[in-house]
Amino acid sequence: MQNGCIDSTSQTVLIERPQPPAVSLSGFNPKYCSADPAFTLNALPAGGILFANGRKISTTISPSDLGTGLIQLKYAFKPSSACLDTIYATGQFTITESPRIVGLQDVSLELGSSVQLSVSGAATYRWTPETGLSNPNIANPIASPTQSTLYTVEGKDISGFCSSEASMTIGIFENLFVPTLITANGDGKNDKWEIQGLKTRKIRKIEIFDRWGKKIIEFTSVNDSWDGGDYPAGT
Repeated sequence: MQNGCIDSTSQTVLIERPQPPAVSLSGFNPKYCSADPAFTLNALPAGGILFANGRKISTTISPSDLGTGLIQLKYAFKPSSACLDTIYATGQFTITESPRIVGLQDVSLELGSSVQLSVSGAATYRWTPETGLSNPNIANPIASPTQSTLYTVEGKDISGFCSSEASMTIGIFENLFVPTLITANGDGKNDKWEIQGLKTRKIRKIEIFDRWGKKIIEFTSVNDSWDGGDYPAGT
């Protein structure tokens, strides 16, 4: 107040109250196996920084790169407004070591013989196909296939959650026996000329020649045989 007069002034002050954005983490499961394929997290809004157990990582995650155990995630996002502090979103999942099946290798086996298969590295096993196996649910079944077979074994960890597979082939062969004579007298012994050991082989053709080099007959099937026809003894 001066000389009985009143003087006043006013000023408008704008107070900013920005709304913090919703920060979230999604797109992951509670459990993974170390051999699982990579997956991508949804971290929103984009532009923040993702940490796994305190280590900066990308949103594309390969379980084998993180080790095993509990993985704690933290996504840090700093809004553009100076009035807002960094906002965090968290999550977690566990990674279990996948079984590593060892011990398989391809083998060759004579028809009618057996071989014991043996693997390790898992808690339980399942072999497919079951054909020719003494027990498809153990680590070391006896295999007696009658034809070449590709076997696959699935091994699971003790919890049954993580699994892995391995395969091997048992190739079946027969020893060849090529007779040099036939006695077509009907006694049931050597009455037909047949090559033994062709069931596990593929043939294009079989040709029979007489002692003078003349072709007598030709086969194109492993099931063909020859009884001598009308050829005289000693041909």
